[in-house]
Amino acid sequence: MMEQRSRDPGAVRNPQNQYPSELMRRFELYFRGPSSSKPRVIREVRADSVGKLLTVRGIVTRVSEVKPRMVVATYTCDQCGAETYQPIQSPTFMPLIMCPSQECQTNRSGGRLYLQTRGSKFVKFQEMKIQEHSDQVPVGNI
Repeated sequence: MMEQRSRDPGAVRNPQNQYPSELMRRFELYFRGPSSSKPRVIREVRADSVGKLLTVRGIVTRVSEVKPRMVVATYTCDQCGAETYQPIQSPTFMPLIMCPSQECQTNRSGGRLYLQTRGSKFVKFQEMKIQEHSDQVPVGNI
């Protein structure tokens, strides 16, 4: 899903071409699991736990640095000046190259998009790898 914003301030704005909601959010959430919740064994974490907050007991083996992760990419067209927004849902994405604006499509000018990092939205991202405690490993397993 891409969204655009024209550089003409007098143009009638299409409600579908507004700023992405991810770009307008200005808050961060931090979670801390309640101490009363029973920690789960890492081996018992299954696919139904994806997207849910849960408590596990384990040993942290590796922690990555805190890095920026792009949530919304903002592009500017070199021909018509329109801004295009690309929401990003996965860790990798394919940057847009050609301008999808109505003006560039009508004129067939083939405007190229350039990424604007100052207009893009980033969040803090950190990855942690954990392993189960030795007392939780079943006998005969590694």
